[in-house]
Amino acid sequence: MQVCSWSDRVDAAPIVGSLMQNEPEWTNAFTRNAIASYIQKIYHLMDTGGLSGRHALSSHGGEPAID
Repeated sequence: MQVCSWSDRVDAAPIVGSLMQNEPEWTNAFTRNAIASYIQKIYHLMDTGGLSGRHALSSHGGEPAID
């Protein structure tokens, strides 16, 4: 069962990524790539499901904000 919307998942991705960055192998670059890949997968699922409006990754600034 889905407990949140697809857009909620996209919004949460940078937050989850920043938490995962505490893992030893999660460098800044790896984290950015993982978040971008996850968001692209969500958009693909939305497109496949015929849900409205694909949002380009650039709408989230192109790269997730990870410090």
